[in-house]
Amino acid sequence: MTDALREQIKTLSEGGYRVVLFAHSDNMPPEVEGGALPENITPVALVRITDCIRKEAPATLKYFAEQDVDIRIISGDSPVTVSGVAQRAGLEHYENYVDASTLTTDEELWEAADKYKIFGRVTP
Repeated sequence: MTDALREQIKTLSEGGYRVVLFAHSDNMPPEVEGGALPENITPVALVRITDCIRKEAPATLKYFAEQDVDIRIISGDSPVTVSGVAQRAGLEHYENYVDASTLTTDEELWEAADKYKIFGRVTP
């Protein structure tokens, strides 16, 4: 995969889009460690998916902010993508996110709960 394609994926994710890359390989490993793409793939198509934001979402977020409600967003999606969606919805501090898959201890989780507004890659 080229650096230009990686940059395009990064830019789309930062814009709040879900990004799906279709690719093939003659020598694909049975499992991919850590979610990283193997280097021996040939990209075929890149699909961007837009999450529609309800028209009342910005006003709702503003109302909660005025009421001093401390909002957290929890999602299984990429934290970068969730941050982009939050920005489009009008959430303050949308850039304050963490990849929850990197939080391996209860202590890290409690610290993150105080520090971050957006939690991506959350699993049950």
